This record gives sequence, structure tokens and C-alpha cells, in this order.
Amino acid sequence: MRGEVMRTGYLTPEQYLEIEEKADFKSEYWNGQMYARAGGTPRHSDAASGLLVALRTRLKGKGCGVFNSDLRIRDNPKGLYTYPDVAIVCGEPLLGPGHTLTNPIALFEVLSPSTEARDRGFKFEQYQLIESLREYVLVSQEKPRVESFFHTAQESWVYHAVEGFEAAVSIQCVGIEVPLAEIYDGITFRDWFPPTSPAPAV
Repeated sequence: MRGEVMRTGYLTPEQYLEIEEKADFKSEYWNGQMYARAGGTPRHSDAASGLLVALRTRLKGKGCGVFNSDLRIRDNPKGLYTYPDVAIVCGEPLLGPGHTLTNPIALFEVLSPSTEARDRGFKFEQYQLIESLREYVLVSQEKPRVESFFHTAQESWVYHAVEGFEAAVSIQCVGIEVPLAEIYDGITFRDWFPPTSPAPAV
């Protein structure tokens, strides 16, 4: 679900970028409107931070950069402007107006109850318009589970999911594997039990 509409009336992308550069908080842009970004939970922040560190560690020397949610991306000049939780760029970052990234190879979103439907649906649809994008990854904050969509040479998106602290997610577009134990380091899931272990009797 989107955040609150920040202004009434239609805004061009150029007007949005001008307002955004002077604002004290981040907003998304879509279809002529600005939307305030919802605040995250501590667990959301922990998972995003763990993911960022794990990716940076494994991408050293590979010619790829990892960026946090401070970096804005867009799907096309007149489309969606937003701030994914993590983005990977291989080679030189290509920046449009307002230092907006236009060539991510992989995008990551940490799911929240208020944004999950939008991340899975609307955002994924828009992200597929990014010519450079090869992988889209969704990270749960309710349990140690990561889902990925990989764009194949046949122009289809292949889905894969892993779950559990012993599992690792493969980021195929950059040839690395990231242990879920590192993404979720320090996070406790009180209502989750490993799939191979029965829940305790009550």
C-alpha cells in the first residue's frame, strides 16, 4: 500500500525531483503524485542492514556496487521513482536527473505487512521495465525466508524460494550465494519453527 499523498494536483517528474531534493524525508513518485514512504520497523532495518553487509562482503573485487535505500531508482523517465531497500549495480552507475539510478542489475525489498502486496505486484511490474534488471529479491521479516525472481535469456522470470537459517539464497546475476543466517543475524523469530522440526506441543 502506498503512503499518504503529499500534494494534490499533477506533478511532472521534474517538479517531483525538485521538491524531493529539498525535502526532509523521502517520497515516491508515480503517475503525477508524490507518496510519503512508510517508516520501517527495527526488524526491517536489521534485515536490510544484514543483507547489505552480506552482499558487500561477497561482491568485493567483482566490479559491482551495493547501495542502500538512500539511493533513488526509476523504471523510466515518466514512471515510478522509488527507494528499494538494496540495489546492486555492476559497472558504472548510470544516474539520471536528481542522482536517480537507472541501471540496477538486482533490486531487493524487505517485506512489511503494509507494503508486501505492492512489492509483489505493482512494484515488480514496474521494475520489469528496467532494461538492466536481472534479479528481484524479496526478504521476509516474519521468518527467515527469501524469494527471488531471475530474468532468463528467454525473457521469462524464474521463481525460487529458500527458508531457514541453514539455507542460502543464490543471486544468480552476480554469481554469489548469501547465507540467510547472515541476513538475519541477531534477529529472533519467536513464532517460526524450522520446516523439518515439529512445533512444540502445547
